[in-house]
Amino acid sequence: MSFRFDIALSFAGTDRPTAEKLRDSLVGAQFTVFCDRDYEHEMLGQDGTLYLRRIYSQDSRYCVVFISKHYDSREWTQLEREAIQARELKGERGVLIPVKLDHHSPEWLPATRIHFDLSSRPVADLIRLLKARRTLDNQAISQPLSPSAPLNVAGIWRSVEVISGSHQRKVTCPLQPLHR
Repeated sequence: MSFRFDIALSFAGTDRPTAEKLRDSLVGAQFTVFCDRDYEHEMLGQDGTLYLRRIYSQDSRYCVVFISKHYDSREWTQLEREAIQARELKGERGVLIPVKLDHHSPEWLPATRIHFDLSSRPVADLIRLLKARRTLDNQAISQPLSPSAPLNVAGIWRSVEVISGSHQRKVTCPLQPLHR
């Protein structure tokens, strides 16, 4: 799958300085990054809800969400988060990368979700982890399945009769109503 951006940043306006610092470090580490002000020329005159939904739901491989006490109170950040979560509901795992800026724990973020705490660790650690994650995911995409490796075929299986429609049976006894 091809993405326009490696990473899209989702943050409250009050957290912009931190987001821009991370953006600069990511660009220096050869990531393509969506940060809203860098694309104002594209957004100008557009329907913002459609534009941002596309960025967070289709155009970005990962979405770094800066979680702070300000994040949940902004309408635009809610739109961005919902677009990201919709991807995960469709089966894309690990798209939402939570980065905590303070001790705020939003209700929508499960306690089991592994996050990065930027309030206690440096940006350089986050960059290192994101680079390693990108490398790991690129290796997984580029490696073909081995013929000897077990294949997970979980899913819904249907018989030939159901698919062909030849499964119809005649009921020999009428159904009786349930008496309660």
